Amino acid sequence: FLTLILLGATMACTNDTKTNSSNTELPNLIKSDSLGFALQVPKNWEVQPNTGRPDLVGIFETFQDSTDKFKENIQIWREEIPMPIPDSMYYQAAMTQIRIANPDLTIQMSQPIIIDSLKFRGFEFQFSTTDSAKYKVIGYTLLKGKYGYNLTCTAEQSKETIYLPLFNKIIHSFKLRP
Repeated sequence: FLTLILLGATMACTNDTKTNSSNTELPNLIKSDSLGFALQVPKNWEVQPNTGRPDLVGIFETFQDSTDKFKENIQIWREEIPMPIPDSMYYQAAMTQIRIANPDLTIQMSQPIIIDSLKFRGFEFQFSTTDSAKYKVIGYTLLKGKYGYNLTCTAEQSKETIYLPLFNKIIHSFKLRP
């Protein structure tokens, strides 16, 4: 799970640029027809391909300057659920999977958010790498029909006050596509 967050990946996406020069706006529409979603990101964010995971999309900020060492990112993956289950069960299964893979993490659960009748169940945690870099992750699960969506947003912990509002704005632009 943490490897996915740090390394990231994507495939089957297109990037449509809208005309909007404001840095506070989200001018780029990222669409994945194969995964059935669209969302808007700032113009300096880009999809980075990964041919090994067609169920995963990674969208990364470009480096800001020569001192920037981490590309803040959003990872979105979709899985097909073989039988109908409640969204609360899907959320609990995702939390259990994270805890099993990373027993030392302290995961905090967040209040669900509703966006266009879609219920996103949230969580967050912090972690450090072996080189002592510190990161903040906020994540969401969404169950819609036979598909479960998982979204993780990762930023350097020292920059979380900058990126958490941006991640929130990006998540609020999330739309399912037919």
